[in-house]
Amino acid sequence: MQLLKQVHPQLRVSQVEFLLTVAQSPNRSQSELAIECGYTLAAVSRLVDTVGERGRRDGKGGALGLIQAKPDPKDDRFMLVSLTSKGKNLIKLLEELTLGSKTNGD
Repeated sequence: MQLLKQVHPQLRVSQVEFLLTVAQSPNRSQSELAIECGYTLAAVSRLVDTVGERGRRDGKGGALGLIQAKPDPKDDRFMLVSLTSKGKNLIKLLEELTLGSKTNGD
């Protein structure tokens, strides 16, 4: 948890779970991610704002820059969500820590 607090003091487990889902399923629409995560579309939209490049719409939180949402080239009504390089680095670090702890526990 200390690592997550270093990334951002208020990074939540649900946000990390969302980032892991995006890492496993890049370039998915917000609707697809909502179904996959079991969240409402509104919740995914808030997550995209909070951990994305824009930040919260109400101005109460800065952008973490871990994901990006770009219009779908096939249908610009949809936004495709993927990790930024900063987000990929965070996921890689989390995987290394997780795999390292499993390896050390054997």
